[in-house]
Parts: sequence; C-alpha cells; structure tokens
Amino acid sequence: MPIPDIRAFVKSLVAAAVDVGRRTGIPVEALLAIPINETGGDVVGNILYGIKGKGKTVDTWEVVNGKRVNIKDGFRSYASPKAAMEDFARFLNENDRYK
Repeated sequence: MPIPDIRAFVKSLVAAAVDVGRRTGIPVEALLAIPINETGGDVVGNILYGIKGKGKTVDTWEVVNGKRVNIKDGFRSYASPKAAMEDFARFLNENDRYK
C-alpha cells in the first residue's frame, strides 16, 4: 500500500477546516490533526474522525483484554470532508463529555 501524501491531504482540508473552525469554535489545528491520526491520510467515505455509527462498515481494530483485535465496524460517513467536520464539531459541542 502506498504511503499517502499527508501534505496534500492536509492541503485538501484547510479551506473547510478554516470555515468550520471559524463558525464552531473548534480549533483549525484539531480539525486537521485528528483526521491524520484517525486515517493516516487514507480516507474512505469521508470518515475523518472515527465516529462510530450508521454509515459505512470498514476494517478497523479495537483493544480487547490488552490486545489488538481486527474487526469490522460501522462509522458515520459523509458526502464531503466539510460535512464530516461540521458533524464532528456538532458532536463535540453537543456532548457534555467533551465540554
């Protein structure tokens, strides 16, 4: 598997991150850094933030009893990166856990 061009990946997200960050108060740096951590730049279905739910089922992993276990799980997927960022911002702003 080729290594994704992370700079190109980030560049493709900057305009949306600036807009969403300005409107929601979520730092642009977070809107850009988290997708790199979650995806490594290899994005499927605009799943940028790893929010589980109905959407697209993909290969992923969980830690079970201290060991990595490969699984398939459902994640929220989006029509665009900007839609993913907007939902992520809503997710953070509406969940007491993140306040």
